[in-house]
Amino acid sequence: MRAWGQTWRSIASVFIAYALVVALFFYGPGLLNQLFDVSEGARVWLKDAIGAVVGDQAETLFRGFVSEGTVFITLMILLARVVVLSFALWIGSVVVHTLFGREAGH
Repeated sequence: MRAWGQTWRSIASVFIAYALVVALFFYGPGLLNQLFDVSEGARVWLKDAIGAVVGDQAETLFRGFVSEGTVFITLMILLARVVVLSFALWIGSVVVHTLFGREAGH
């Protein structure tokens, strides 16, 4: 049952991340552009770190297989998982505690 708890959070994180991207596209294009800039910087930093630690072959593989879009959606999924989903679960826990006087899941 514990694995199911992690699985649904991962699936929900992906859907939330894509919903955030679509919402930002329509309502906050400036913020979306800033997030693209952050992901571009993160990709360059990762490429340079891999090249310095492992070598030129690993850096070449990284440049060939990891795009800015890959880094961007990975960062959005992490944002959804850590911030949005954690906040939603906390709100749900507060509601359950308020309504039923016990902790959620017990």
